[in-house]
Amino acid sequence: MKISITSALSMIFLTFVCVIFINILSFSMQIAKLNDYHYGVVHELESSDFSPAVIQKVTQSNAYQVRIENRSMKDDLRIYQVITSKKINIPLFRFERTYVKESCAR
Repeated sequence: MKISITSALSMIFLTFVCVIFINILSFSMQIAKLNDYHYGVVHELESSDFSPAVIQKVTQSNAYQVRIENRSMKDDLRIYQVITSKKINIPLFRFERTYVKESCAR
């Protein structure tokens, strides 16, 4: 009887740990996807030589919020700050946070 109770409790604990692990893994994958998207946007902006059409296309994305701000002080030097954000969550813990990634495109 003791062995069956111990086995049942061990299985419940193992299931709980697996569910927590899967939720944390999902959270980190959401962050990795946002980072990949952000650096893809920066690369696309730099490759297009900061074309207004590309800037408009990128800022109207449905998946992520993207803001592009002109930070250049001189006319011949172009520096744009790219800010990408999205709400990410862990449903098990009802944890939700807006993750923001910032970098400069030159």
